[in-house]
Amino acid sequence: VKVQDGCNNRCTYCIVWKARGAGVSTSPEEVVRRVREAVSQGAHEVVLTGINLGRYSCEGEDGKSVDLAGLLQSILAKTDVERIRLSSIEPPDVTPRLVSAMRAGGVRVAPFLHVCLQSGCDRTLSRMGRVYGTAAYARAIEVAREGIPDLALGTDLIVGFPGETDADFEESLAFCRRMAFAKMHVFRYSRRPGTPAATYPDQVPPQVMAERGRRMRDAAREMRLDAARSLVGTVQSAIVQYPGRAVTGGLFEALVDRSLPLDSMVRVRVESVDAQGRLVGSPA
Repeated sequence: VKVQDGCNNRCTYCIVWKARGAGVSTSPEEVVRRVREAVSQGAHEVVLTGINLGRYSCEGEDGKSVDLAGLLQSILAKTDVERIRLSSIEPPDVTPRLVSAMRAGGVRVAPFLHVCLQSGCDRTLSRMGRVYGTAAYARAIEVAREGIPDLALGTDLIVGFPGETDADFEESLAFCRRMAFAKMHVFRYSRRPGTPAATYPDQVPPQVMAERGRRMRDAAREMRLDAARSLVGTVQSAIVQYPGRAVTGGLFEALVDRSLPLDSMVRVRVESVDAQGRLVGSPA
């Protein structure tokens, strides 16, 4: 369910703010209506999406302003949806208020946050025009993990941004390992005409970007395995999407009994993890 569009940020590699315009949000009443409609059609999980989701802000029918935490609370109170998941948000939007709303939702809120990073190097973040540094990012994640102990953390990461040196990359890699991501989307920098970064000097050669991407993806796989193994012995809620395969609230694939009905919410006791990082479990 898309609840927000547009972006007011001005990242130097991004053309979205020109293509989509300024940020706008859908009324909370309309969002509740759409969630109810999805549930009536059999949806067990609804994902709230937006170009800059964390900037959601809209006046409700009562004249009061509603932020993302308030929207989440309204959906939980006014619908029967079994699970709500938030899509990608920015580090400044991981606030104690949002974390508290997620925690209060219990099993009805997926214990997952995809918090965009883009680089673990402050020099690169500054050149990207990002609105935070690594220290602020780490503080945001600390707040999230303190409030949601079983949180699975995802992120986006760009390698080979113009001017990124070997030392910058190593700094970024080390920071990512420190954050212990459960899921990473790793991209090689791609020039976008009309963006400031497209004209920056010191464009990184493709072969260097490829090698950095390989190393970052290797680290991502290691971290995902570690995160999956930490779940052994726990009970996870999962939605059966294919015969014998379900997806947990933390976005881990779980191998389950093939007799379980498709599109059903089940409780899985995690017994082991296979080489691909998939959870192997039994009914709980």
